[in-house]
Amino acid sequence: MAEVHDRARRQVALRVQVARGNVNEFCELVLKDEQTGQPIEQASIHEEWHQLAEENDRVILWSFTEGGKTQQLSIARTLHALGRDTSTRVAIISNTHEQASKVIRAVAHFIEKSEDLRVVFPDLKKSEPWTGHHLYIDRLFRAKDPSVQACGVHGAIVGSRIDLLILDDILDYENCQTVAARQDLWDWYHSALASRLTDRARVLIIGTAFHPEDLLHRLAGNPAWIAKRFPVISDAGVSAWPEKWSASRIQRRREELGPLEFSRQMLCKARDESQARFQREWIDRCIAEGSGMRLVRSLAEFEQLDPELHKMVQDGECSTYTGVDLAVQRHSAAGLTVLFTILVDPDDCRQVLAIEAGRWSGPDIVRRIVGAHQRFNSVVVVENNAAQDFVLQFAREASAVPIMPFTTGRNKAHPEFGIESLAAEMAGGKWLIPNDGGKLDPEVEAWISEMLYYDPRSHTGDRLMGCWFSREGARLGGHNCAVNARIIG
Repeated sequence: MAEVHDRARRQVALRVQVARGNVNEFCELVLKDEQTGQPIEQASIHEEWHQLAEENDRVILWSFTEGGKTQQLSIARTLHALGRDTSTRVAIISNTHEQASKVIRAVAHFIEKSEDLRVVFPDLKKSEPWTGHHLYIDRLFRAKDPSVQACGVHGAIVGSRIDLLILDDILDYENCQTVAARQDLWDWYHSALASRLTDRARVLIIGTAFHPEDLLHRLAGNPAWIAKRFPVISDAGVSAWPEKWSASRIQRRREELGPLEFSRQMLCKARDESQARFQREWIDRCIAEGSGMRLVRSLAEFEQLDPELHKMVQDGECSTYTGVDLAVQRHSAAGLTVLFTILVDPDDCRQVLAIEAGRWSGPDIVRRIVGAHQRFNSVVVVENNAAQDFVLQFAREASAVPIMPFTTGRNKAHPEFGIESLAAEMAGGKWLIPNDGGKLDPEVEAWISEMLYYDPRSHTGDRLMGCWFSREGARLGGHNCAVNARIIG
């Protein structure tokens, strides 16, 4: 028994020794789950945050809400920095003074009450003054600057020097809404904060996205800074923190927030409404027009869902098109292959029938293209870039699928026929977006998000590209093209 206890003590002693130099081990030894009070277990996303903060002295991290940003980066890194060097001067800046003071109080509580912290850093002790916004710890030499201070945006900074500056959720609607407000925050950061940084200073900025020209985005444009986004869910559908954010919880949050706010808060995407090509109100109008509709697996479902439309399809009064945006690589960083199927009625309205997205092999893509045609009797519109021609060839050989090769070039930016022309059609109410009383399918939500955040200077979303290809098929194929169209090209 004594041997077991000795081994346990040695293991604890080793963990403590490691924790003094490794912030992730420190977090697991000292931090506690705020709900259960039990020691936390570092998620891979938290380890990556700390790695970026350790390896770089100017870091910007965008992350989803309730991701542990404050506990991990404002509280734990402050404690670890002070424990390793009691002369460190830390400033924690939040949107309001009260918000920053909450962080300070948490730091103070650990120093005063945590036995685990005391084991790791026995010399980390409180001194005077010790208030809700200034903390002085016991240092070898008396210093006029506080060890830790809290400050809200535009608040007064105490002292002249800062060794560790942490900006924790300093943005809000007011300081991002206008050009003047954004410039005011930029000026305050440089005059009140950046001017106090020492030669060894490290700056860590954490928050959510607000505006493409907000403080975080402007700083991120400077090569001196390392900036990275951490959305709650990857393009491949993998949760960044599955223990806290399950697929079902993410979907509930998506439904609660809607596409626009979900993209901002949870996917870390900033948007400037005044410059947006796709206006929210236009999309909402199309959602209202599509109320009661749903995505379908085949045209046969209309026999029960909408007998009148089913008869129009059977009589050749409607046409169907499947736009295919190809991504032939399957690794997690690659784009998605998307099959986007629409129905065009005699009034030239476009109803979204199906959206499929995934990372599939070449043969899988061919099978899905053939399957989409068979289920929807659609003309398939596929981009015919050189790297994708083999898929076209295989699809033609595999089945008598009507395929329309489509070349993307300057037409993508064409004001009448390019991506932005889809926005004009939505403004005119020419699209029907399926929904159940406002509840949207996840693939439809993802497509809407790609429209809301469309920027012609950046990568166009894969679903939006598939949508455009299907619309271009309808435009180039004729308004009343028969469903059983021949192969084109």
